Amino acid sequence: MDVPVFKGAKSSDKVKTIVGGFGYYRGIFNLINLYMPVCDTWLVVDNRLSVPIPVAEGRDNANSVILNDDIWTEIVRQSKVLKNE
Repeated sequence: MDVPVFKGAKSSDKVKTIVGGFGYYRGIFNLINLYMPVCDTWLVVDNRLSVPIPVAEGRDNANSVILNDDIWTEIVRQSKVLKNE
């Protein structure tokens, strides 16, 4: 499996998959498909820097707020990797 390559100068360029194998993608898949639907509230953050930056948040599986479109779009894309293999 290839490590995703990000092109352009968007903030999603900084989202990198360093972990090999399917463990990373399984975690993203589980977050989107198993955990978020059953949580009362959830928050996804970019914690690469010393101060976490919110990416998306939601409540009751209905009211999602996307705070960083580039990173969230990449997370959702990566959640579908296992479905396509």
